[in-house]
Amino acid sequence: MMITEKKDSKSKRKIIIICAVAIGILATVNIVLLILLLQSGGGPGRHGAVNVGITENPTVISSRLEESKKPDSILQNVLEQFRSIREEKEKQAAKSKKPVEVTITDKINVEKGAAPDVTLPRCYFIFEVTNNSADRTIVEIQGSVHMSNSAGQEFLTLPCDLTDISVGPDETSVEEGIYLDIYEDLNETRFLYSTDYDDLIFEYKTNTIIYSDGGQSLPNEDWL
Repeated sequence: MMITEKKDSKSKRKIIIICAVAIGILATVNIVLLILLLQSGGGPGRHGAVNVGITENPTVISSRLEESKKPDSILQNVLEQFRSIREEKEKQAAKSKKPVEVTITDKINVEKGAAPDVTLPRCYFIFEVTNNSADRTIVEIQGSVHMSNSAGQEFLTLPCDLTDISVGPDETSVEEGIYLDIYEDLNETRFLYSTDYDDLIFEYKTNTIIYSDGGQSLPNEDWL
């Protein structure tokens, strides 16, 4: 009986030791899992991490929420590049914009004798003048009209000054009363008179702009 009791006592001690070792191993595994979870920035249900029932530090959670509110750095860089490109285009457009734009919008033929002072056939031109200045009024424009046929071949160039006008900043004005007498012995003027406006190309080239304050703008490579 005594020998049997000793054997039972040893068996019990072995079982207790084995259980203690198993508990120790499980505790070590849980600690390792917790460390890995915290290092990966994971939390319950985050990035497929094992939920071990541990609640993260509220300060850490708050910090992550603040980080998530910040714009993505790559997206910010792209947006900044787009802004820079747009601003550069706007600068280039403003630089190349002509201080004045002059176009001939129509041609009106008047026959000889239509009025006492009309002793020759006559072409009247209608000009449209746009002042692109933000703070100056234009009172005179000196330049020339270049006329071409529908194929773009220039056939006539005439000096043409627009005087006694008043075009305010950022305004457009229609100027009439400018005409050219048609001489029958000049083929160019006869062609001008006999050809419809839609079959002609008109270009006004500005030489000098005179403002109401006495200042002048001379031509430059940006708006010739």
